[in-house]
Amino acid sequence: MSTRIIKAELQDDADIRALLRESPVNGSIRIAFSREPSYFEAVTVEGSVVDTLICRCNEDARVVGLGSRAEKRVFINGRPGTAGYLGGLRILPEYRSGMVLARGYRELQRAHVLGKARLYITSIVEDNEEAYELLTSQRAGLPVYDDYGKYYTMALKPAHKPRRQSSAGMMVRRATPGDIPAILHYLKSYAHQRQFYPCYEARDFDAGLLRGLRAHDLYVCMQGHVLRGCMGLWDQSEFRQQTVHGYVGLLRLLRPAWNAYARVAGIPALPRTGSKMQPALLSMWHIRDEDRNVFNALLDVCLGDAAERRDCDFVLLGMHERDPLLAHARKRRHYPFVSRILLVYWSDGTSDRQALDTRPPYFELGGL
Repeated sequence: MSTRIIKAELQDDADIRALLRESPVNGSIRIAFSREPSYFEAVTVEGSVVDTLICRCNEDARVVGLGSRAEKRVFINGRPGTAGYLGGLRILPEYRSGMVLARGYRELQRAHVLGKARLYITSIVEDNEEAYELLTSQRAGLPVYDDYGKYYTMALKPAHKPRRQSSAGMMVRRATPGDIPAILHYLKSYAHQRQFYPCYEARDFDAGLLRGLRAHDLYVCMQGHVLRGCMGLWDQSEFRQQTVHGYVGLLRLLRPAWNAYARVAGIPALPRTGSKMQPALLSMWHIRDEDRNVFNALLDVCLGDAAERRDCDFVLLGMHERDPLLAHARKRRHYPFVSRILLVYWSDGTSDRQALDTRPPYFELGGL
């Protein structure tokens, strides 16, 4: 069956959404990542510039493949720069030939040459071995996919917890619209300590990189008049959805036992096949001096407020394996999801990859 690869336009929106609904990502939990009611509105959280390519079957005009590249401003080696994100790669099984993949990446490279990014980020579920082996093979003209470490996503159960003893007069409160300039100034002053932390601006709220995240979804930890940290509780269900298509291997057999244990242990249960998951994402977070007391205080308040949301099944926290707070965060009871972060680049990005320093990375979970 012959195909053609073209740049997606607004009129392709419904066909793209249909492909995403029927193309779950493989792993021990098979999940379809939908983008309803509009793919093009949902993809704005991935970058300020987004190029989406689709593969159409010439016989019946169906969209049978999808891939996108996005660009956004982030801190690279402590300075504002531009990085890319490659996401949404979906190809129906019967069209997964090397030729289709090669043609798709040729088109992505053409878009790349016209852009500013030289390094791209992508993530693959750790137990999706088929995708990992294919993308890192450099076959079919693929760019370099360089393993950049594990990314731990922890599913935490919303719950009210006793307030911890405040340390040196620290107080956590919900942000107001008037706090946004101070939060953005704080991030510009300190977020450069993390590799790839986004360079957020006021315009990113509502319809940009932070679509749907409002001022009252943010929390600040204050010590007197000094901002010690911030954290957001981001509900993306209005434009991004996750539907469980099934479980694979041992997890399919062990799910009932796990759920019985989860009810006692205070850990999120594994949802039934066919159900939609409704998580809130911990986002836009940064802790000055990696202070565990500040991290705990913010996290406790976020989990408590999430418990008051009837439509919040669990809270997701994502951290790179080199995050200084990861070992501390993993002490909390949670269900783990593990992915691999890969840095992707063509030949013009080799020197940029080699120049990256050892700052711990930050990847916005809501933008992956």
